[in-house]
Amino acid sequence: MPPIPLDHDPIPEDSAAERGFLTPLFAKVPATTGKAELLPGLDLAWTVSLDRATVRADLQVRGLPIWSTTFDADNLSRHFTGNQGLFKEDIQLDVDLAKGEVTLSGVVCVLSPTGWQCHRFPPEVLIAWSPTLGAVGGEILAHPPVITDPVYGTSNSIVPTITRIPVDTVSRIGTPVGSLVKTALFPQAPDFLFNVCFAVGPFLPFLPGAYGDPTSPWFNVFAGYYEIDCPKPAWDRPLGYRLTTPTPTVDFDEVLRIGKADWNFFSNWMYGVPRDIVDLYVPPDPGVRTEHLGRRTIARSTWDLVDIDGFSAVTAYESHAEGAARLVENTPLTPAWRLTYGEPRPRSEYTKSFPGANMRAQLYMAFSEDEAMFRTYLFGGTVNKTFDGPPNADLLERQMAAVAEVMTAHYPALGFPLPST
Repeated sequence: MPPIPLDHDPIPEDSAAERGFLTPLFAKVPATTGKAELLPGLDLAWTVSLDRATVRADLQVRGLPIWSTTFDADNLSRHFTGNQGLFKEDIQLDVDLAKGEVTLSGVVCVLSPTGWQCHRFPPEVLIAWSPTLGAVGGEILAHPPVITDPVYGTSNSIVPTITRIPVDTVSRIGTPVGSLVKTALFPQAPDFLFNVCFAVGPFLPFLPGAYGDPTSPWFNVFAGYYEIDCPKPAWDRPLGYRLTTPTPTVDFDEVLRIGKADWNFFSNWMYGVPRDIVDLYVPPDPGVRTEHLGRRTIARSTWDLVDIDGFSAVTAYESHAEGAARLVENTPLTPAWRLTYGEPRPRSEYTKSFPGANMRAQLYMAFSEDEAMFRTYLFGGTVNKTFDGPPNADLLERQMAAVAEVMTAHYPALGFPLPST
């Protein structure tokens, strides 16, 4: 079937209006909330904002707030002393927005018939959450690529900051997606951090979008960039590379697994695709074609350009046909995820939910390292091969041009050094 144009007007070429409209929402809406018991009757309640840039903490005595504070990048540590009659405390709270952790230390005392009974808390992580506030090249602000197609409109991205998901087995409130990816796709690998900025096909906030529309070439397609942080000494190389001589070589198997992690779990499982359907697309695909297209110079650096063609991923399409599988609330963040991709778009002629898609990706790749970390950078675009032909090739070319513009404007120092002359 030939692609059918979207049934709403194309989004303006610059989606900054939508991003600006929703930024206050991301800053104020609670994405993750919880309560940690310090002693019976004394709790620390906490809330992480949707943009993951602030954490509010409230000390509660039998449910009544005694004091509260908000942590952000300029206020990551607070020392508290107080006496509420039944309790008194001398505690320190430290917040790490990047790791998604709150550490508590100090002394809390409770009044008993025989006097004050005091409990000392050694420095320990009291709260952990996911996703967290991420960064690419040290910058937390997101710079999504803008791709304009003359027929299908302009891409959209409304997330104002880089999203970071720890891929580990730590118990985290918010979403367990990092541990699902660790178990399903990287069981033998050490822990790492996945940082992402992405743009998808056209949508208007709170309305259906092209990402879940099987009639659009934007179906299951996104463009953007990653930074994969691999801490030393657990890692002795960057993810996606082998440190061969004389030059490092791309590990296509790992790059494919990162792609499957992103589509199947970080995107579509979080969107609400049932886990049993997601799992069908975890195994390696036969016949995937991988090609290293050489080094390319962008801004002040060089990059490996790679092409990966013919891998499968689940889609987020939901049919409303009788008996069709439906989206589920996999996490409390699932509604927010749908907000950032566009709401579902059922089509009467497509009666099966969550079909697989055959995908192609092109990526600019490079890595860096310091004393603490290997960092792999990937900037690229994708297409759904159902729509293969000149328009699809043009869409991929536009995506690659758009990410190159982002690299030049915002990340000129990333990548490999230019050859000396």
